[in-house]
Amino acid sequence: APLAELAPGTRATIVRLAEHDGELLHWFYDEGLAPGTVVELRDREPFRILHRGSEREIDENAAAGLFVRAS
Repeated sequence: APLAELAPGTRATIVRLAEHDGELLHWFYDEGLAPGTVVELRDREPFRILHRGSEREIDENAAAGLFVRAS
C-alpha cells in the first residue's frame, strides 16, 4: 500500500518505489528511502515520517509513491 494510506503511528518497510517519475525516484534514493528501509508515518497533514532517527516532512506525491508493508 502507499505510505499515504497508512494511519499515523504505523511503522512500515518500503517494498517498492514509484517508477513513473524519474526525478522523484532519484530523490527517494538521495534521501535513503530505498526498498528495505523502515519508516514510521508520524502525521498525514503535512506528511511527516521518522527515518533514521530523524523526523522529516515529505510532500503528498512522495508519500503516494512510497509503497510499503506495515510491520
